[in-house]
Amino acid sequence: VCGNSAYILGSAVELEAGLKQFLTIFSNNRSQNTVDVIRILCHLLKHSDSECVLNAAGTLGTICSSKEGRDIILNHACISQMIINTSSLLSSNNSWIASNVALVLARITVEELGCQTILTHSKHREILNELVSALDISDPSRSTNAAFAIGRLIEKDEGKKILISVCGQYKIFDALLHMLETNEEKGVNKNACYALSCLCTTYYGFQLCLQYLTVFHQILFAIEALLSSNEHENIWFALMCLRTIAQYAGADDHLCYSKTLPEKLKQIRDKWKTYKDIQDESKLLWYMIHRNIKPNRPNVDECRNTSADISWNLCIDSWDNNEFQYRIILDNKPITVTNNTNYCLKNLTPNTNYSVQIQYVTSHGDSIRSDPIVFHTDEELPPPVNNLHVARRTMTAARIAWDPPDLSGCNSFKGYQVYLGKKKKTILLSSSPPP
Repeated sequence: VCGNSAYILGSAVELEAGLKQFLTIFSNNRSQNTVDVIRILCHLLKHSDSECVLNAAGTLGTICSSKEGRDIILNHACISQMIINTSSLLSSNNSWIASNVALVLARITVEELGCQTILTHSKHREILNELVSALDISDPSRSTNAAFAIGRLIEKDEGKKILISVCGQYKIFDALLHMLETNEEKGVNKNACYALSCLCTTYYGFQLCLQYLTVFHQILFAIEALLSSNEHENIWFALMCLRTIAQYAGADDHLCYSKTLPEKLKQIRDKWKTYKDIQDESKLLWYMIHRNIKPNRPNVDECRNTSADISWNLCIDSWDNNEFQYRIILDNKPITVTNNTNYCLKNLTPNTNYSVQIQYVTSHGDSIRSDPIVFHTDEELPPPVNNLHVARRTMTAARIAWDPPDLSGCNSFKGYQVYLGKKKKTILLSSSPPP
């Protein structure tokens, strides 16, 4: 009778109208005559009859599907015992029971109060060990729900430290790797990505990944393989996970360890054009992994006394040519942004050393700067001579003379060139005009 009653109640609350009625009748401010259905369902989890346990767990999971339902359960006096009862059933031989109780725990952890209730529970060690063991992919539905619950529990450093101290990071990473390498169940892949992204929400979590580097790289390879999936959600969760990791300095070295991630992102861009969420995530990840790629050092094509022509090569493929720009830094000061791969530096000082660098500029951030190239401008050109005049002439010859210009700014003066019309006639290697 109690098993069937739990089943009927669970079926009723699956409907929106039924759940609304349930929440109205069995709210926390219920009258003394109202049946304490939450306590009864909690006790049924310890029943010897598997049907009773299954239906009680299913009903509790359905109640937890709404925030109001979660609030009723989390603020109930028996919540501590309910968590013990559900976690102990994660290892049940009945896969339906194990899946249902994992769903209860997953939905409880949606609320911050649920996470704190588990993490501060007097038996949190047993509960957390049961959850990590439930990541075993032999029961995909259970492991999917357990991964979500663990992800929620470790979003903050407090939860990360508690879980690592209780279960050890190696056990968690190994379990997530096995989940990611399973291709049959998209929910398993998806929630494993979610759990890893929750771990990497803080720098402390990212450092935990680096402490188990070999397996971390295997995990990244497995996530990268998901990018070739035909499942929209798998791809989005994989991109979201990689993007969460990419926020940390040095992460791009690990993300690009396989050398194939940039090309896969381009394939996703071309294949999933109508899915804005995938386009946004892949584009953001693209720029995040390229922000620490150093541009090639620019070349100085021609240098004059007050200007210089520079150019550079693009060392990466751009996601969108319309968005890719270049910032030019002269003597450590940004001077302009251009869409071209060449630029003329003007208004330079003659006979002076300069250092120039290039930086990629995108709508999602800037790259690091290129190595600098140093060049030296030519000396200042001497001004025209003064008082150029014909000093003496004959029928076939003429002697010209001039006053020397101010050559104080030109230290490499060699002499004068004399032109007749537009033709150079002679070079006078003299520092003073002829008589």
